[in-house]
Amino acid sequence: MHVGEVTWRQPASRSTVDLLQEYLVQTGAQPGDKLPTEAEFAEELGIGRTGVREGIQALQALGIVEVRHGRGSFLREGGALDGLGNGLVFWSRLSGQELAPSLAKITQVRMAVESSLVHEVLAQHDQESLAALESAVEAMEAMAARGQHAPDADRDFHQALYRPLDNWVLDNILHAFWDAVRRTAGVNGAFANDAGRIALNHREILEAVRACDDDRVTAAMREHFAPLQTG
Repeated sequence: MHVGEVTWRQPASRSTVDLLQEYLVQTGAQPGDKLPTEAEFAEELGIGRTGVREGIQALQALGIVEVRHGRGSFLREGGALDGLGNGLVFWSRLSGQELAPSLAKITQVRMAVESSLVHEVLAQHDQESLAALESAVEAMEAMAARGQHAPDADRDFHQALYRPLDNWVLDNILHAFWDAVRRTAGVNGAFANDAGRIALNHREILEAVRACDDDRVTAAMREHFAPLQTG
């Protein structure tokens, strides 16, 4: 029994989580695949169903597996790094300090990554990808007109901005940092009554990208992240 077309070889003495991951790699599992049942995993791995259940739960926490109630377990699409974002939020809250300093630290790293990479995509956007960016900005502007921030459109904008790089590691790291900023800022009230500025910032980034203007996009990114870097 195996997920893909290749029968696997069980490695010596590994934790259940390691065994499950090794099994998925060796059997050629693909994002979106339905995984074996707990009973099937238990038989294949030679361990108890309780251990399998705990291993699946650990993989779910790591963002590798998605459990759909009534349907079974599936390999997550895109290798999401939910654990990173969750961990950043948790440690920020556990520090016992005001959240603003933690938010500033998370934003500092995110800005360093995005500000360096945005220059690589300036000349790579085509009409389709520019349209995706425009759609996200328009959604943010529409929500801002009603006094509301649009977190889904915000996320879509940043995903579309770096999509030309076709780098799934980058996509998921940026999403983890974006989610940590959103959730930490939400707890700290950083987005309250700020929807208009956020929409305007994204409009300026889009226009800088459209113009392939290095200096303008540098200034736009700095302006975008500045409010969240005040600790």
